[in-house]
Amino acid sequence: AADRGNALHKALDEFLRRHPSGILPPDAVREFETLGEEHLSQLLTAPAERTFWWPRFRRLARWFVNVENARRASGTKLLTSESNAAMTVGPAARPLRIEARADRVDELERGAWEIIDYKTGRVPSKDELEALFAPQLLLEAAMAERGGFEKIDGKAKTVRLSYWQANGLGDGGKVTEIADSETLVSEMMALVDKMADHFA
Repeated sequence: AADRGNALHKALDEFLRRHPSGILPPDAVREFETLGEEHLSQLLTAPAERTFWWPRFRRLARWFVNVENARRASGTKLLTSESNAAMTVGPAARPLRIEARADRVDELERGAWEIIDYKTGRVPSKDELEALFAPQLLLEAAMAERGGFEKIDGKAKTVRLSYWQANGLGDGGKVTEIADSETLVSEMMALVDKMADHFA
C-alpha cells in the first residue's frame, strides 16, 4: 500500500508539472493513465494488483481530470507540487526547526492558498483533527503563513486545508475540506510552542 501511494504521488506530481496551468488537453485522462502505467509498473506486474487496482486508477484518472478542469476554470492556480517547507519555533537560544513536504499548494485568489494532501488510504477523522492527532496539514498551513515554502515567494494571508482521497473508489476520489482550520492551526502552534519550550 505504501509503494502504491508513493507511485501515485509521483504520477500526480509529474502530470501537474507537465500541465501547471490552464485547462487540460482533451487527451489528459489517457496521458495520466500512461503516467500511472509507468510509475505503477512494478506493482502492476502482480496479477491481483492489476486486476483490483488498475480499474480503480482509471476511475481516479477521470475524476482527477474533471476536478482539475473545474478548479482551473474557476481561476484556481497551481503554486507548487511536492514542495519542501520549514519553520523555526521555540526559544531563540535552542530553536527547533520543523520541516515538511506538501503534496500540493494552490492559489485560490491573491493571497488565499489551499494546501492539499493526497490520501490513498484513510482520511483523519474530525475527532482526530480536533485532538491535534493529524498535525501535518496544520503545520504546513503555519509554514505557509510564515512564508516557509521553498518554491513559493511570499506568504499566505489565508489558508484552506483539504484531503483528496485518491483511491479510485466510488466516483474515483473525494475532496474533504478541514472545517475551522484557522482555529486548529492556532491550537496546533500553541501546542508546538509549548512542547518546544518544554523540551528545550
